[in-house]
Amino acid sequence: MNKKLGQILAVAIVSLVGVLSANAQQMNLSGFVYAGDTLGESKTLKVKTGLKSKNGQFVAVMQEDGNFCLYKMNDKGGGDFIHCTMTNSDDVSKKGNGAWMSNDGSFKINNSKQVALWTSNTGGDNSKKGKFMVLQDDGSLIIYGRDNKSKIYDFKKGRM
Repeated sequence: MNKKLGQILAVAIVSLVGVLSANAQQMNLSGFVYAGDTLGESKTLKVKTGLKSKNGQFVAVMQEDGNFCLYKMNDKGGGDFIHCTMTNSDDVSKKGNGAWMSNDGSFKINNSKQVALWTSNTGGDNSKKGKFMVLQDDGSLIIYGRDNKSKIYDFKKGRM
Protein backbone atom coordinates (compact mmCIF):
# COMPACT_ATOMS: atom_id res chain seq x y z
CA MET A 1 0.00 0.00 0.00
CA ASN A 2 2.87 2.43 0.70
CA LYS A 3 4.22 1.82 -2.80
CA LYS A 4 0.80 2.61 -4.31
CA LEU A 5 0.47 5.77 -2.21
CA GLY A 6 3.96 6.85 -3.30
CA GLN A 7 3.02 6.37 -6.95
CA ILE A 8 -0.17 8.40 -6.51
CA LEU A 9 1.75 11.20 -4.79
CA ALA A 10 4.39 11.21 -7.55
CA VAL A 11 1.70 11.54 -10.24
CA ALA A 12 0.00 14.33 -8.26
CA ILE A 13 3.26 16.25 -7.87
CA VAL A 14 4.14 15.92 -11.56
CA SER A 15 0.63 17.10 -12.49
CA LEU A 16 0.86 20.09 -10.14
CA VAL A 17 4.27 21.10 -11.51
CA GLY A 18 2.84 20.90 -15.04
CA VAL A 19 -0.08 23.15 -14.12
CA LEU A 20 2.19 25.67 -12.39
CA SER A 21 4.57 25.70 -15.37
CA ALA A 22 1.71 26.31 -17.80
CA ASN A 23 0.39 29.16 -15.64
CA ALA A 24 3.86 30.70 -15.43
CA GLN A 25 3.89 30.90 -19.23
CA GLN A 26 0.72 33.03 -19.33
CA MET A 27 -0.09 36.38 -17.75
CA ASN A 28 -3.34 38.13 -16.97
CA LEU A 29 -2.75 41.55 -18.50
CA SER A 30 -5.94 43.27 -17.36
CA GLY A 31 -5.29 46.42 -15.36
CA PHE A 32 -2.10 47.39 -17.22
CA VAL A 33 -1.86 50.85 -18.77
CA TYR A 34 -0.06 51.14 -22.11
CA ALA A 35 1.99 54.15 -23.22
CA GLY A 36 1.81 53.38 -26.94
CA ASP A 37 4.42 51.34 -28.78
CA THR A 38 7.46 53.57 -28.14
CA LEU A 39 9.51 54.41 -25.06
CA GLY A 40 11.49 57.61 -25.69
CA GLU A 41 14.70 58.81 -24.13
CA SER A 42 14.42 59.55 -20.38
CA LYS A 43 10.90 58.03 -20.28
CA THR A 44 9.85 55.60 -17.57
CA LEU A 45 7.50 52.64 -17.26
CA LYS A 46 6.23 52.19 -13.73
CA VAL A 47 4.78 48.97 -12.32
CA LYS A 48 1.55 47.92 -14.13
CA THR A 49 2.47 49.96 -17.24
CA GLY A 50 3.91 48.91 -20.55
CA LEU A 51 4.12 49.18 -24.30
CA LYS A 52 1.70 47.69 -26.83
CA SER A 53 2.47 47.06 -30.50
CA LYS A 54 0.37 49.07 -32.97
CA ASN A 55 -1.42 45.90 -34.11
CA GLY A 56 -2.22 45.05 -30.44
CA GLN A 57 -0.75 41.54 -30.70
CA PHE A 58 2.25 42.09 -28.39
CA VAL A 59 2.86 43.84 -25.06
CA ALA A 60 5.95 44.52 -22.94
CA VAL A 61 5.07 45.22 -19.31
CA MET A 62 6.65 46.17 -15.98
CA GLN A 63 5.08 43.63 -13.64
CA GLU A 64 4.37 43.89 -9.93
CA ASP A 65 6.76 40.99 -9.27
CA GLY A 66 9.65 43.13 -10.58
CA ASN A 67 10.05 41.53 -14.00
CA PHE A 68 9.87 43.37 -17.31
CA CYS A 69 8.38 40.86 -19.75
CA LEU A 70 7.33 40.53 -23.36
CA TYR A 71 4.08 38.67 -24.24
CA LYS A 72 2.05 37.75 -27.29
CA MET A 73 -1.63 38.47 -26.64
CA ASN A 74 -3.93 35.45 -26.72
CA ASP A 75 -7.66 35.09 -27.33
CA LYS A 76 -8.34 34.81 -23.57
CA GLY A 77 -7.32 38.42 -22.88
CA GLY A 78 -3.98 37.41 -21.47
CA GLY A 79 -0.49 37.05 -22.78
CA ASP A 80 1.71 34.11 -23.70
CA PHE A 81 5.26 34.51 -22.39
CA ILE A 82 8.08 35.31 -24.83
CA HIS A 83 10.97 36.83 -22.82
CA CYS A 84 11.71 38.38 -19.41
CA THR A 85 14.46 40.24 -17.51
CA MET A 86 14.27 37.94 -14.45
CA THR A 87 14.42 40.88 -12.05
CA ASN A 88 11.84 39.48 -9.63
CA SER A 89 12.76 38.82 -6.01
CA ASP A 90 11.39 38.83 -2.49
CA ASP A 91 14.38 41.03 -1.60
CA VAL A 92 13.38 44.61 -2.59
CA SER A 93 17.01 45.49 -3.32
CA LYS A 94 16.96 42.81 -6.06
CA LYS A 95 13.40 43.43 -7.30
CA GLY A 96 12.64 45.61 -10.32
CA ASN A 97 10.53 48.67 -9.55
CA GLY A 98 10.48 50.42 -12.91
CA ALA A 99 11.90 50.45 -16.41
CA TRP A 100 13.35 53.42 -18.25
CA MET A 101 15.13 54.45 -21.38
CA SER A 102 17.98 56.36 -19.76
CA ASN A 103 19.59 59.42 -21.28
CA ASP A 104 22.88 57.46 -21.56
CA GLY A 105 21.22 55.29 -24.21
CA SER A 106 20.57 52.11 -22.21
CA PHE A 107 17.23 50.56 -21.31
CA LYS A 108 17.34 49.72 -17.60
CA ILE A 109 15.33 47.99 -14.89
CA ASN A 110 15.91 49.70 -11.53
CA ASN A 111 15.07 48.72 -7.97
CA SER A 112 13.21 51.07 -5.61
CA LYS A 113 16.49 52.90 -4.80
CA GLN A 114 17.13 53.55 -8.54
CA VAL A 115 20.00 51.04 -8.71
CA ALA A 116 20.10 49.28 -12.11
CA LEU A 117 19.41 45.53 -11.82
CA TRP A 118 19.34 44.88 -15.56
CA THR A 119 20.56 46.91 -18.52
CA SER A 120 20.69 46.62 -22.30
CA ASN A 121 24.22 48.09 -22.21
CA THR A 122 23.47 50.32 -25.19
CA GLY A 123 25.12 53.43 -23.78
CA GLY A 124 28.54 54.58 -24.83
CA ASP A 125 29.74 56.07 -28.08
CA ASN A 126 27.16 57.76 -30.29
CA SER A 127 27.18 55.11 -33.04
CA LYS A 128 25.92 52.43 -30.62
CA LYS A 129 23.99 54.63 -28.21
CA GLY A 130 20.27 53.97 -27.87
CA LYS A 131 17.72 56.75 -28.28
CA PHE A 132 14.31 55.04 -28.08
CA MET A 133 12.70 51.61 -27.96
CA VAL A 134 9.80 50.36 -30.11
CA LEU A 135 7.60 47.28 -29.69
CA GLN A 136 7.08 46.31 -33.32
CA ASP A 137 4.12 44.46 -34.85
CA ASP A 138 6.20 41.25 -35.21
CA GLY A 139 6.89 41.18 -31.45
CA SER A 140 10.44 42.49 -31.67
CA LEU A 141 11.32 45.00 -28.96
CA ILE A 142 14.06 47.05 -30.59
CA ILE A 143 16.28 49.88 -29.35
CA TYR A 144 17.09 52.32 -32.13
CA GLY A 145 20.23 54.45 -32.30
CA ARG A 146 20.78 58.19 -32.36
CA ASP A 147 20.24 58.31 -36.13
CA ASN A 148 16.60 57.18 -35.54
CA LYS A 149 16.94 54.20 -37.92
CA SER A 150 19.83 51.93 -36.84
CA LYS A 151 18.66 48.91 -34.86
CA ILE A 152 21.20 48.45 -32.07
CA TYR A 153 19.50 46.02 -29.62
CA ASP A 154 16.82 43.31 -29.77
CA PHE A 155 15.29 42.51 -26.35
CA LYS A 156 14.56 38.85 -27.21
CA LYS A 157 18.06 38.16 -28.56
CA GLY A 158 19.99 40.33 -26.12
CA ARG A 159 21.88 41.79 -29.10
CA MET A 160 21.47 42.74 -32.77
